[in-house]
Amino acid sequence: SHQLFLFSEISHQPLDTMAAECQSAAAGAGVDAAGVGLGVGAAGAGVAGVGFGGGATAPGPVLVVFDFDHSFVDANSDTFVPQTLSEEVFSGMKAQVGTVQWTQLVDATMVALAQAGHSVDDVARAVTQIPADSSLFQLVQQLHGNHDVRFAIVSDANTFFINTLLKHHHLDHVFAQDAIFTNPATIQQGAVRVKPYATEPHGCERCALAPNMCKGQIVRHLVASHRPQKVVYIGDGRNDLCAGAHLADTPHRVLARAGYKLADLLQASAESLGIEYAVWESYAQLCDLLLQSAKKQ
Repeated sequence: SHQLFLFSEISHQPLDTMAAECQSAAAGAGVDAAGVGLGVGAAGAGVAGVGFGGGATAPGPVLVVFDFDHSFVDANSDTFVPQTLSEEVFSGMKAQVGTVQWTQLVDATMVALAQAGHSVDDVARAVTQIPADSSLFQLVQQLHGNHDVRFAIVSDANTFFINTLLKHHHLDHVFAQDAIFTNPATIQQGAVRVKPYATEPHGCERCALAPNMCKGQIVRHLVASHRPQKVVYIGDGRNDLCAGAHLADTPHRVLARAGYKLADLLQASAESLGIEYAVWESYAQLCDLLLQSAKKQ
């Protein structure tokens, strides 16, 4: 289901208890966990002192990293917001796709919405209407109660959309501000203005179609900062492949959404890149896979 969800209490259940509940919910939705598509590349042996080997140092946390659009939420926020507020502005946006760099196009669209009479509050209300899955948000809340699980967002959306949605669903305490990597947004003259995450060329060939952001570089920074025991990365798009490729030397699992570009790319290249991955078709499957993958060894 794609209903909006407000969750006011955090459940601190053990992971095994949550696993049983999630598997029960998945079974009720007709999902067989054993039947979920799984592709396994040559998973890395782990960073020194981290991982499954039980080295001299204490094992690090499990790091769960979400892409935002079509992953954490069930829509493209960049297009959902203008389409919700103004068909005329949205049509103008669609007419420029491919001719203007995407982040610049989103920024221009936000200005066009303001010029059409839509306030920043109107934009915020549209953000709160973005389709999202209640079971996933509940699970994130529950996993947050386990202090060995940390969360991050790496997204080509923007800070206004992400922070507004997290606050609306009472998830802003789960994602620290220094764990949200996205295009910065500000309010200027009654409009949401969006600037690129990176102002200098990132030099990554895999992310050539996203000159403002290399997700692989960000994931590499997260691994160096948190020294996680393992990383669970949830995504759908082409630039999420680069994030997965930078996890080859860290115990990991990439959860790729079926029917989107990342799943196709992983099917073709996961083994050569050393990426372990699973494919999910529904949020019930994602919930089950996330719960399995977030367990510490």
